[in-house]
Amino acid sequence: MPNGRSGGFAIKRIDLEELLRSVPDSITVGNRFLSDFHAVTAAEVRRAIQTDPRDQVGVEEQDHVYYIVHLGTDREDWFAVKPGTPLYTQFRRFHTDWLQEKHGP
Repeated sequence: MPNGRSGGFAIKRIDLEELLRSVPDSITVGNRFLSDFHAVTAAEVRRAIQTDPRDQVGVEEQDHVYYIVHLGTDREDWFAVKPGTPLYTQFRRFHTDWLQEKHGP
């Protein structure tokens, strides 16, 4: 695909909050979507979840390599989750489970 989008899934807000419970506030969980240099901590994501009224958050897979979390309504609030970050492995699992639920085994 021209924009690199290779898939995605929706994660319930409560599930994202649960994934973050095991991550200390100061740990980097991703980078701002529009800036590879601006780290996003678990505490920042927790605060953003509290201000986002939706029950589900869109998570877009890019090139089968990393995810963009569409938290909030402004692209400035989105963040990328790359391999090696605390949420990445869990996002892979959620993505696989979501695909199985939507499309079957």
